[in-house]
Amino acid sequence: MLPFARRLLSIPEGNLLGIHLFQCPDKVGIVAKLSECIASRGGNMRRVDVFVPDDKPFYYSRSEFTYNPKLWPRDVLHEDFLRLSNHFNAQRSVVRVPDLDPKYKISILASKQVVHSCLLFYFYSTIFRHDNSVLLFSLPGPLFVRLVV
Repeated sequence: MLPFARRLLSIPEGNLLGIHLFQCPDKVGIVAKLSECIASRGGNMRRVDVFVPDDKPFYYSRSEFTYNPKLWPRDVLHEDFLRLSNHFNAQRSVVRVPDLDPKYKISILASKQVVHSCLLFYFYSTIFRHDNSVLLFSLPGPLFVRLVV
């Protein structure tokens, strides 16, 4: 779990943050079933991002929720989301728990064009979020941008 100084204040002590990615054909009741699944196990929704394109009826979502791992063990959590995935014929249903799952190791390569573009904002906001343990990946070693003139 995150040290107290870096722990998100809205997560009660002893609870974990879960992130669920879901993609399936769009139909009525998806958000309700996802919410019911989390609430029925004592979890609490923190944030939900939903997207349905105008040109095709397909549902994409990313849900953040808090839960108590003693009340909702990891294997049961996966079974519950698998059941939802089968019910909605989902093409993708992934659950991550940042405090327990290994982080992806990535590198960021940047050229001098990054410094002179709006990508600089995104670059620094990514690093800021990395320093606050929000991302699901780690940046190995010291991070620097070498400008080639």
